[in-house]
Amino acid sequence: MEIPLKLLNETHELESRVLEIVVFDNDVKKTTLKLIDAGPGDAKPVKAMAICQSLEVNLPRVLYLYFCTEDWNVDRQQAWNWPGGGPKADTTEVLRVHASTLFTGLEGKWVEVAPIQPVNLTNDRSQTAGGSLRKWWQFWR
Repeated sequence: MEIPLKLLNETHELESRVLEIVVFDNDVKKTTLKLIDAGPGDAKPVKAMAICQSLEVNLPRVLYLYFCTEDWNVDRQQAWNWPGGGPKADTTEVLRVHASTLFTGLEGKWVEVAPIQPVNLTNDRSQTAGGSLRKWWQFWR
């Protein structure tokens, strides 16, 4: 399966930076633990997952676990460090461990694409004011 990381980022409403990916092979099996499904429609078969970090200015600490179809469309997601509550994570390891509770056979198959970025929580919003998203994206790449 080819990995079009740009497609993954553009298909989801929140801009995010891909940190790690895993492509499912025949050894990966769904566990009996069910994913809490709040998405619209029926969930599509998961063929890959991506751990991503938010590029949204208001959500710099948010990490996502994206559940992807074979063509890297994001069908479902889970978020960590969401403002106001939910699970917390400082590393991608927390998300990988969680993923292994949903699917067996993932161990050793995750591929690092980019390191997690430290969060700069200054009040300088000049990097993200109107039309400078391209600069912001280049900073994170």
